[in-house]
Amino acid sequence: MRRREKRYDGCDHALSSGPSTSTNASTTRTTSALVIISDRENRVLWVNQAFCVLTGYTLEEARGQRPADLLASSQADTQV
Repeated sequence: MRRREKRYDGCDHALSSGPSTSTNASTTRTTSALVIISDRENRVLWVNQAFCVLTGYTLEEARGQRPADLLASSQADTQV
């Protein structure tokens, strides 16, 4: 996780490659818990707004990365 100002730009994105049902989509978008949807190789396909706000990564920055690499970065905020 990067030490950055909390921001919302790049975080308000549709679930085009996320959960297929509207109930799941609504829940994953609005929860305060970090949600990461990944593929079989454990590469990020989609993250929710809470992930963006708490980590400082946008969806575009996180997509294709492995969650462990993003969250265990030398730039990670150990307070989160």
